Amino acid sequence: MIYTNKRIALVVARNNFIHRGVGSYSKSIIDWALANNHTIDIISDDVVRNNGLFDQYADRVNWITPEDIINDKIYKEITAFKFGYNIAASHNFRNSLFRALKKHTYDMFVPNSNEALMAILSMGLHRVSTVLYPTHGGVESGVETSQSLFAAGITDVFVGVNGVPGVKLACQSDWVREHTQQLYAHKATECITVGPMVPELDLLDFDAVDTSKQWGVGFIGPWEGDKAPELYVQAVKAAGLPAVVICPSDVSEKKFRKAFEDAGIEYKIHVGVTGKEKTDIIRTFAAAYHPSVTETFGLGVLETAHVCPTVLLSRRKWSGAHKDYCIIVGEGSESDTIFAVAGILKNQYAKGVDDKVKQALLDRHQKTVDTLNDLLNQPKVPRKNKNSLTEAIEGSTIIKQEDFTSSLPSFCSDEFFKLARMTTQQEVEVLHTKDSTFFRVAGSGAEPQEKADVFSSLFS
Repeated sequence: MIYTNKRIALVVARNNFIHRGVGSYSKSIIDWALANNHTIDIISDDVVRNNGLFDQYADRVNWITPEDIINDKIYKEITAFKFGYNIAASHNFRNSLFRALKKHTYDMFVPNSNEALMAILSMGLHRVSTVLYPTHGGVESGVETSQSLFAAGITDVFVGVNGVPGVKLACQSDWVREHTQQLYAHKATECITVGPMVPELDLLDFDAVDTSKQWGVGFIGPWEGDKAPELYVQAVKAAGLPAVVICPSDVSEKKFRKAFEDAGIEYKIHVGVTGKEKTDIIRTFAAAYHPSVTETFGLGVLETAHVCPTVLLSRRKWSGAHKDYCIIVGEGSESDTIFAVAGILKNQYAKGVDDKVKQALLDRHQKTVDTLNDLLNQPKVPRKNKNSLTEAIEGSTIIKQEDFTSSLPSFCSDEFFKLARMTTQQEVEVLHTKDSTFFRVAGSGAEPQEKADVFSSLFS
């Protein structure tokens, strides 16, 4: 039997597991785990969406849900205009975690919403396991945003939950980390930089880019005020170049189309493209311009930087996260800025990505991979005390976790604390397959026996 020795719990809401935002980040974590021979489960608040994103992983990754899902109609009513704190989602996450922990032990939990983090904290898992919480939203990291999606007071709850000691906050860049350390000064050392990875690893294949087939100045995102699409249109018009946009909705498509036609700009617009199709379209960009007012990171910038010269504005403080591989235009009046950007776009158009930028992108990707692996590989320590679990392991040499937990009269917090501690004990090896977790005496090389009642002697 082939085993892995590390297992990750990616805790993500069903509604967030989509082809952008949190869903793209989650996909990159799955890709990292599988590429590094780790086992990973998705622990969710509801059944998987039928959007195709999980299909490519279904034979290697479990999607774990509660046995009974709480549907909170009141939450839907009170959040008709702005998001609140979804307590029911936290209950669903907790119940999924409870179900998962009966079968598996995890080396690291990666929650992707504050409600998911709350579920982990409510079970005390941060005291015995590595918990890495990505600060997806600016309101959670101390970064100023021009508008909030959340109702008044809700961000106070987020900050309170994030501030619990023992939770590592994964900041998308050093700039974000500096803000996060100011907001959570009492746990500054637990605010670390973990740069997002590209959601499609194919973008790391620079040889797949054919500059002779590139066309248009690229823009990724919706037509929203924060994205500053008007500045993009003005720069493209001033440069006399065509435009190519990837946007999520027909509403945005109509706005872009009108703006291009009013300005006399030749254009292509792609709506709702994802995965390989999106990657192939991005590779056709001859240049890209991202004038967004506020971003926590700007994943679209990272994507376009892998295929073409990408232009940002220095007055957008978030742009500093991309200084090693983007062209950043300095301060100036609005007209001067448009003129400067237009000149760069014309000069860099269809010139591709130079070797220095390629190496910077490869280095940042490897740095993130190394950081995640370091967080996962906690040092082993000698066992301090024996308990029913260690006695079961020693008595049978190898046991299946699910067999052990099913033999217990109840599965309380003391029990999953015992299980979690096995990941760092020198005397025990933890082995994983997609469907099972085993504990065996270190160095024994024992293999599980089919249908063996390993607890008959212990509990008879």
